[in-house]
Amino acid sequence: MKEYIHLLGKTKKEIIQEMGDEYNHYPAETWTYLLKRNWLRQRKILILYFGDHGVEKIKVCYIW
Repeated sequence: MKEYIHLLGKTKKEIIQEMGDEYNHYPAETWTYLLKRNWLRQRKILILYFGDHGVEKIKVCYIW
């Protein structure tokens, strides 16, 4: 998760410029990005939580 810590505090506009919109609904407070999918179809997901001053929390999880 260290590789995504630089996203903290960034606005939605800055996130879109860096990572694209990835079908996220602009007014939503939570955005997700698919980072990786392996041959077993396991997916690595980046979840960004927005507050009044940009990204406030970052979570990376794996789902099947």
